[in-house]
Amino acid sequence: MISKKASEPFGDDDLPTTAEDAGALRRHRPTAADDWLEQITVLSAAFAATPRAVAARRERRTFAGLPPFEL
Repeated sequence: MISKKASEPFGDDDLPTTAEDAGALRRHRPTAADDWLEQITVLSAAFAATPRAVAARRERRTFAGLPPFEL
């Protein structure tokens, strides 16, 4: 069994972050709204109206024409 050393999470090619950058990120952090359920409802309605979603619903198989069944 060969064990490998874990790599560092940040490499030399990552962007350097200063204390000022971190402060700006904290100040401009998105906040969770009180009406999060309303936001999800609006987003889902917007997604459902996209042409791709409309086409997927049109092509979705249904149980039409099949004999009835019980669970």
